[in-house]
Amino acid sequence: MKKYVCQLCHKPFESFLYTSKFCSTKCRSRGSHPTTCLVCHGKFISSKLDFGLCPSCELEKSQCEICSGEMPKYSRKDGTLRKTCNQTCHNRRITNDPKWRENQSKKVRGRRSPFWIDGRWRPFRGPQRQWNKTRKQILERDNYTCQQCQKSLHEIPRQAHIHHKVPWRVFVKKYGESEAHIYANRLSNLVCLCSSCHSKLTGNKK
Repeated sequence: MKKYVCQLCHKPFESFLYTSKFCSTKCRSRGSHPTTCLVCHGKFISSKLDFGLCPSCELEKSQCEICSGEMPKYSRKDGTLRKTCNQTCHNRRITNDPKWRENQSKKVRGRRSPFWIDGRWRPFRGPQRQWNKTRKQILERDNYTCQQCQKSLHEIPRQAHIHHKVPWRVFVKKYGESEAHIYANRLSNLVCLCSSCHSKLTGNKK
């Protein structure tokens, strides 16, 4: 038996044949059918099925638009140019995109809005001064901490949302528009949440 090195996975192996190139049937099938690079469209032998970039294209680097960190220039999935290095930077980028904000606002319009009652909007939440005072009391009571994920909101108070445990529309139907805020804005019915947890809770309600 002679010792060889697989041309695909570069693992050493032994074989009785004098012209062995691949260590297994899997490597042989991959090696006999080269992969086409998604960027330069060149042929190359890939050691992994999920790699769609040739070695030269995969080594190209670029800078993240958000944190300016170094990252691969092309995506392995479809070969498109990458704009952010990770999911966190991607979320920061799309939240500043006007088109994304417009699409998000469409999701809570009309019947999807939490203020929707019998085909009409009810944006009134009581006297503004009274609501501002109540909101401050809730934030201080909960120590500017999301009661769902325990995330501290001291550094980003704008992301601190006040959530009604019993929806506002329930009190409007029961007590009317003029008196709904008296019962809906009780401290026992309000809780501090971050913007992410607030959207998840309100989005799950039908």
